[in-house]
Amino acid sequence: KPTLGTAMSDGVGKMTFHHTDGDEVFILRSAVLRGTHHPNEYELFFYVKGDRAVGEGRELTNAEVSVFLPKFDPDELVGRRFEVPLSYDPSRGDHVSCVYYFEHNDLNRITVDVLEWVGDRLRVKWSGVMSNSAEDLDSGSRVDIEGVFDVLGITGKS
Repeated sequence: KPTLGTAMSDGVGKMTFHHTDGDEVFILRSAVLRGTHHPNEYELFFYVKGDRAVGEGRELTNAEVSVFLPKFDPDELVGRRFEVPLSYDPSRGDHVSCVYYFEHNDLNRITVDVLEWVGDRLRVKWSGVMSNSAEDLDSGSRVDIEGVFDVLGITGKS
């Protein structure tokens, strides 16, 4: 099991929201990377779901991002960095990322680093900015995600 700090002991990783008034850490309960081959491209869909204790209840959060590639070799996945500048992709006419933090928010300026295979799962570090406005993409909280992702629809690990 990889070491990702104390949050790792209760889940598969952690998601940290860095606010101006302090950090909030959510334990990841699931982290999935799903590969899908479309007719003209390959989609890598990263998804995490987490929670944290608040009083006697729990607060939930999740985040997702899709990366589209013209071709894909799973044996070259480790060491790759993917960048997604904007949550809304005008060429697709749709969002390719979001984060749920009390409501759905855009997650911009995303970098996804695929670090290593851990057995049949991948350790991934992912960060972005939960933007407060479309005009100022750096106005919101920074979000850092690190976890060990179940891998679906991808084969190869040389």
